[in-house]
Amino acid sequence: MRTSTSQSQSQSQSPNPRAWAAWPALLYAALPLAAFVYLYGLGCTEIPANGDEFVYLHIARQTALSGHWLPLRSELPGMQDTKPPLLFWQAMAAGSGQWTLGALRLPSVLYTLVSAALAAVMAYRLSGRGERGAWAALFYLGCFATYRYGRPLLTDPPETTWLLVPLTAVVLSRGRLFESRVVAPLAVGLCLGLANLYKSFALALPAGLALVGWLWVYRRHGAASAGDRRWARAWPADAAWIALALGTGVAVFGLWFAVDPDPGRVWREFVVGENAGKFHSGGGYVAGLLVGGSSVFSLALATIANGGLLAPLLVALVVDAWRRRRSLSQGERFLWVWVIALFLAFSLPAQRSGRYLLPAMPALAVLAALAWDRLGVIAVRASAVLLLLTGTALVLLGAAAARELSPLLVLEPTFWVGGVVCLGLAFGALVNRRLGWLLPLSSLASLLMLGAFARSYDAPPGAYSPAARLAVAHQEVYVPGAFVSSEEAYRFLLPEAIVRRYESNDGLSPDALAARYAWFAVRLPADEPLRCGSCRVLGERLVMHGRQTGSLPAALRAGRLVGELVSREYLIESQVVR
Repeated sequence: MRTSTSQSQSQSQSPNPRAWAAWPALLYAALPLAAFVYLYGLGCTEIPANGDEFVYLHIARQTALSGHWLPLRSELPGMQDTKPPLLFWQAMAAGSGQWTLGALRLPSVLYTLVSAALAAVMAYRLSGRGERGAWAALFYLGCFATYRYGRPLLTDPPETTWLLVPLTAVVLSRGRLFESRVVAPLAVGLCLGLANLYKSFALALPAGLALVGWLWVYRRHGAASAGDRRWARAWPADAAWIALALGTGVAVFGLWFAVDPDPGRVWREFVVGENAGKFHSGGGYVAGLLVGGSSVFSLALATIANGGLLAPLLVALVVDAWRRRRSLSQGERFLWVWVIALFLAFSLPAQRSGRYLLPAMPALAVLAALAWDRLGVIAVRASAVLLLLTGTALVLLGAAAARELSPLLVLEPTFWVGGVVCLGLAFGALVNRRLGWLLPLSSLASLLMLGAFARSYDAPPGAYSPAARLAVAHQEVYVPGAFVSSEEAYRFLLPEAIVRRYESNDGLSPDALAARYAWFAVRLPADEPLRCGSCRVLGERLVMHGRQTGSLPAALRAGRLVGELVSREYLIESQVVR
């Protein structure tokens, strides 16, 4: 009687996974829509991204202009070999037909979609239910960190995919992969080597920890544990397996040194500067390990925060896994070993960032799909509330921006469609726990709103007109920038101009700029008129602020959103300098 009562109480507190079994077609139909969200507005300069993309775009362009694959080229001192060459070769190949942001970023999106597909395959194999596989893919794609880092030209998408392939093979084979003594370790090593050539040889550390953990799980909880090949007896052969896989991965990475004309520079800039430098801490290594924004505790929180508006579900997932730690299935153990290995490995450098743990997100998505019936209604409703608040804020911000900037800014219909879907699905999940499985779709709708908001800046005045581009063709145009190589975005806006950067933080007035440069761009608050007697305006566009310098809530209350969120950028020809 107690058991029956306990089970009834448990079911009353669960989101009821059977609810999604009635609508599997909706989950399957949402997959191509999720791909659309990731491809939508891919060529916009204003998409959520990371400043590193500008540096990578610069190196790829300079290397392509050199006519050689190696050495990597850059006009930035000491930043030629900031990353291994595979990312830049990818960009050079993708941009060989047309050097546009959409073409350069497309491989990143394809890698992200492949990672989502691998997550779906693992969830389907471990659960035997196709809708759980679809939900795992949607959960992964619905995380804001996946959207932010999985679309631009960054190392994260290919790194995640190539590291995910061995995990998928281990899960699908139920660990029997380790019985192959030559082919399997060589294949795993090749995948690791490709990840290394995108990111760093340092990936051998989390990969090595994961291999040790996977072999331990296989020997303790797999089919082999029933025989006499337990860990104590199999460890010499298993150690050789790990050594061959890691050795192959490092050897593939070592090809960079073998073919680069200047391996000494690679060693100085990449190995010593880029990798060893991450262990230097100004305030002391031990203090930074335990306290501050780069502590291991911050790293743990950042890992959960990678889930974005779905983060409460990840919190519930961790709690559930801890409670069930002694009864986890073999597949779940494989997945948790990968998450823990990444966390331990990237806890060691003094520079700790949740971005380093993005390769763990597909595994967490699979685990969330498997544990959905145990995550609890509290986590579902917490995530639904976050989505309602965020969706409402985006709708209000978009409406205020469109009102204050009308007729210059017209939000695309997809923005409003995304808002309706996001709020509708989140509200449904809030009032009916059986609809909680719709949360990843609601999160994807919120991401569609972000993409539509960015795309709206392509509308008039949008990107500079053909006449404005022609007016500055083959001329030196100085553009504002506060970050390294941030001017690279203007090479897509003014493709025939010779772009140079000036420090936007200097606060020079338009008249002061007109006294220095013959052609330049200047940004002013969107509601502030241009006052410059020596300026001839060639074109203008609206741009979003990357970082808010004032109080956004106060601006909303005052009915003045424009100055906080949007600037008007003018392309100017000086009437003084010739």
